[in-house]
Order: sequence, then C-alpha cells, then structure tokens
Amino acid sequence: GSQSVDMMYSTEGYYLEDDSTTGFIRPYEEGYSFVALLPKEGISMSDYISQMSAEKLVTVIANAGTDYEVDAAIPKFKSEYSVELNDTLKNMGMTDAFDPEKADFSGIGTSDRGNLYIDMVLHKTYIEVDEQGTKAGAATVVGIAEYASLETPVVKTVHLDRPFVYAIIDNETQMPIFLGVSETITQ
Repeated sequence: GSQSVDMMYSTEGYYLEDDSTTGFIRPYEEGYSFVALLPKEGISMSDYISQMSAEKLVTVIANAGTDYEVDAAIPKFKSEYSVELNDTLKNMGMTDAFDPEKADFSGIGTSDRGNLYIDMVLHKTYIEVDEQGTKAGAATVVGIAEYASLETPVVKTVHLDRPFVYAIIDNETQMPIFLGVSETITQ
C-alpha cells in the first residue's frame, strides 16, 4: 500500500531533462549538490535503472539548465546501505590483502599470532534528507539557494512523489559520490 510522507517544498534554479528524466540540482555548501532524477510518467524504476549508465548520468547533470525555475517537492527520507566489499575489492585486484599467507601489512604492525590480513570489509553509507539539508556519511551539507533573474521565469514542476534516483555530486568533478533510489511513494 501507499504511505504518507512529509514533503519539503522549495524553488530550485537548475532544471534537468532528457528523454526519460526530469529533475533538478540543489547546490549545497562545501562543494556538493543534491541531484534528483525522476523517471518520466510511464517509465518504471526497473526500466529506468536498466537503461541508466555512467555516461547518461554525467550527461544529464552536465546539461542542467538555468532557464527555468523549478517548483520542487522532496520527501523527507532516510536511507541506509550496507554491503560487504570483500568480493568487490578482490575483483579490483586486491586479492593478497585477504590472503593470510600473502598479505603484507608490516607497515601497519605485526602480530605474534601470525600474519595480519583483512578478514572482512563492511561498508555502510547513511543518508538523511530533511529541511536542514542532507547528511551523507560523515559529511553534513546545508542547503543554499541561488537564483536571480530579471524576467519572470518559466516554472517547471518536479515533485518527487513516486520512486526516484538521487545522487550527491562533487561540484568540481560533477561525479556522484553517493547514488541511491528512493522507493517511497506518497499519497
């Protein structure tokens, strides 16, 4: 069933759109921005994610326009993501670090019980979005708004009232440092 969720309303200055997406970018202090990507009506989240690529993500962010004022609505949400990174790191070539025979952590220290090696790596990411901004991991970022125009802007409405993809991006590189999906549906 549907659940009711508190929505936060704001006016944003960076509008995103391509053939399958509408969205916006909300700049934060400390060089980061919150990006919301809403699949267009009729596109399911699974279809949207299956055709999402790094290039597509970077392109839609790079093409953000300031020609419109965005009437934005964001649900308050929290997301926790935890994953064991052992296999990921091994696939990236860090195999010796997990091998009790081959691991070399002599630079860190030694143990009289045998060689030091990595037993398990647990990575946990936490994100919370509310009026104060977004807290992601240890970085707390506070929302700021920048928008100035002499003529009356054309308003685009982006209400995140169905599942959407969100990212926290580094403003300099435009690369996501955090990417997630909010499955929250509001009434």
